[in-house]
Amino acid sequence: MSRTHAFDGRRGFTLVELLVVIAIIAMLVTLLLPAVQSAREAARRSQCTNNIRQIALALMNFHDSRGHFPHGNYNYIDSTGTTPDPYNGTQDRRCWFHDTLPYLEESALFEDFDNYMDTGRSALGYPKLGTAVPTFMCTSDGLSPKLNTFWGGLDGLPTQGFSGNYVGCA
Repeated sequence: MSRTHAFDGRRGFTLVELLVVIAIIAMLVTLLLPAVQSAREAARRSQCTNNIRQIALALMNFHDSRGHFPHGNYNYIDSTGTTPDPYNGTQDRRCWFHDTLPYLEESALFEDFDNYMDTGRSALGYPKLGTAVPTFMCTSDGLSPKLNTFWGGLDGLPTQGFSGNYVGCA
């Protein structure tokens, strides 16, 4: 009596067939990878566009509540040693960015900053200058957030101060 095995008459993959299948899969992955990267970049671009839209809405809401757009910058730029209204000669280095924070769902940061600025100090010395506000960061920028600078700031803070990818003309 001869015993038959369950594997009799079946054939397995040869090494060549296995290598061909692996090569085909590798080619499909290499063809698919650029499409995935393109989709990711499109999503990042969409996020940047949404950020710009949020900033524009914040500026419009500021205008609706105050009757004017925020000033580009309050700076001691002449020999008077004061800044223009509405901050009555104080608030050095305050800018539109700071004034739009409450309209960008950053009320806590704005309140803290505003309380600091009420002491008559310069925004350059604000202790939380390194805070990254996500609305001002474009996800397509591989170097974002840019928190380091060549200047140490007041009190030796090594930040640029609320940096972002979107700027306003001061």
